[in-house]
Amino acid sequence: MRTLSGIFAGLMLVSLPFVASAGTVLSRNLHFGMYRNPDVILLQNFLRSQGYLSLPATGNYLNGTIQAVKKFQQAHGIAPIGGYFGPQSRRVANEIIAAQQAMPTGRQDGAGSAGVTGGVLSSPFVGGLATTSPYKGKIFFDWVQSGGEVQDERMSVTNRTDIETILVSGFSITTEHGQNYVVPLGFGLPGFSAAPLDPIVLRPHERVIISVGRQSKNMNFRENMCTGYFDETAQFSPGLSHRCPATDTRTLHNLSDQCVRVISGIGGCRTGPLPEFVDPTRPECMEYIAQNFNYAGCVANYKSRPDFYNDQWLVWMQRTVPFFNKRFETVTLKDREGRVVDEYKYNNY
Repeated sequence: MRTLSGIFAGLMLVSLPFVASAGTVLSRNLHFGMYRNPDVILLQNFLRSQGYLSLPATGNYLNGTIQAVKKFQQAHGIAPIGGYFGPQSRRVANEIIAAQQAMPTGRQDGAGSAGVTGGVLSSPFVGGLATTSPYKGKIFFDWVQSGGEVQDERMSVTNRTDIETILVSGFSITTEHGQNYVVPLGFGLPGFSAAPLDPIVLRPHERVIISVGRQSKNMNFRENMCTGYFDETAQFSPGLSHRCPATDTRTLHNLSDQCVRVISGIGGCRTGPLPEFVDPTRPECMEYIAQNFNYAGCVANYKSRPDFYNDQWLVWMQRTVPFFNKRFETVTLKDREGRVVDEYKYNNY
């Protein structure tokens, strides 16, 4: 006969959400057909904590688990969506676990570590399940721009904390008129075809600008001081910043004065014009311009600078129809567990 304490302990094992310990990491590729595997148990507990799996953690990688992995992959923009838990899926899952481990245990609203209102101890947990998002009061809508035309619609979401780094890939944006969008992955360092997609992680006071319309390169990325080169061959709305540093011509001792004058006249983040004067015995000028005045050359020259990255990510929904209602709307930002992080309302009557 089971004791009351034993029954309570069993209920707690079922009801409490998965919380990764300091050493928890999903370190192995996992696949359909694995049985009684401790790494599969870790994966299943993680999927349960994110709301993708309702079955108990058995260690058996069967149909229920593969369907949960597919849902996780779809929500985070991981391709292909096949149910195989490989390197891309592990990287995103471990980013989420790391973000959960970094969350403070107390509230950050100035009410004390637990938060007391009217003499009643308030808690974000009821019966072991979170009822408010741990990101509420940290991640905000700065603004939502609706214009009736899809290319005019966009929004800004910002991490307003001073010390926390927060993963926002997998957050969802919904409207009261039934639209839904999941924040995808992006390129932390764009422009290189072999680079994997990265989770969109906002450091303190960084933001992600999400545009509803299309963008021809079909690429979401974090801006850096070299990404201004991209709009030489494609149009971007909003426009890209042009922060490419000017060349310090004082170091170009091996180039002629005429070549240095040409280099001094090249604008920021623009491919340099090849000089019309080409001395076949001294091709140094043409070689220098060809190697340095383009995106790859800019990255190679400046990526080690501490100010190389901008403080914003740029994301496009790639829609051809509006996302927002032109007249009135309530836009809701939810975390990966579907809990409300922030709301933005407007009424244009």
